[in-house]
Amino acid sequence: MKVALIGAELIGHNIAHLLRESGDFEVVALDRDEHALASLDA
Repeated sequence: MKVALIGAELIGHNIAHLLRESGDFEVVALDRDEHALASLDA
């Protein structure tokens, strides 16, 4: 299932990781802060 997540800081960061680790979701994150998005790649 595809999920779009708006906001990649703090809570959004944790939600993105939980969804991705489950293996059931393809996550796309949107945020104005490039650093927040870059931290999701780590």
